[in-house]
Amino acid sequence: MELKELYNKHISEKAKYLLWVCSLYREYLPHEHIADLSKEVHDDNCFEFDELLRLNFISTDDRQERYRLTEDCSELLKSQHEFYLTKQSIKTNHTVIGMLYFWQVEDRKHISLPSMTFANEAVYHLLQGYDTSDYERTFRFLYKIPIDLLDESNLKELEKWKIYKPSATNNDKSYLVGIHRYLYRSGIPAEILGEIFANDRQCYRVRYSDGVEDFVPCCEHNNYTIISGNDVLNKRIPKVTK
Repeated sequence: MELKELYNKHISEKAKYLLWVCSLYREYLPHEHIADLSKEVHDDNCFEFDELLRLNFISTDDRQERYRLTEDCSELLKSQHEFYLTKQSIKTNHTVIGMLYFWQVEDRKHISLPSMTFANEAVYHLLQGYDTSDYERTFRFLYKIPIDLLDESNLKELEKWKIYKPSATNNDKSYLVGIHRYLYRSGIPAEILGEIFANDRQCYRVRYSDGVEDFVPCCEHNNYTIISGNDVLNKRIPKVTK
């Protein structure tokens, strides 16, 4: 039986809905997402997903860790005259997918290829699912995604939304120096990489010479001094107050 006939006459409405949700993924669909996506169609046993897999709408790798729509299925969905999901449903499911990726980023504390994939997909889907009626919820999670894991396109998107602001691009780098002795690494210059919202505040994102990074609230400017790269090179470092 052809895939088109299976789609039109055999699979359930739940399965169709789930299939269209799976089509929202840009990358592969991680195995860890299956149960949560199935719950969105009230299928706690993942029966509908297994049926899509069995009927060759969805394929998987040898380890059954990554899933994708088959080429035939992708072509079938493209040929449909109407998108199965409503505009609001698309936004809602992008948010669901974005949150699933977000929790995977939360579980990983080191930089790795999977972490970078999860972070970039989380940003993409959360922005695709953005709804003006739920501004705070969406951006509360975007603020928490480490920018070190994001590619250039996503950083530009966050910059548009004023979540991330890169440092000025010039030959003379700027450095932040803590001038109060009780501050973290006071008296040690840290290169300013840009500005970002962290912990609900606008912060400088800085990096010390040993690679350690930190976020310094911009509102605490009285405790810090910004100096140039030439100042650092010539050891013109502000004194630390007692």
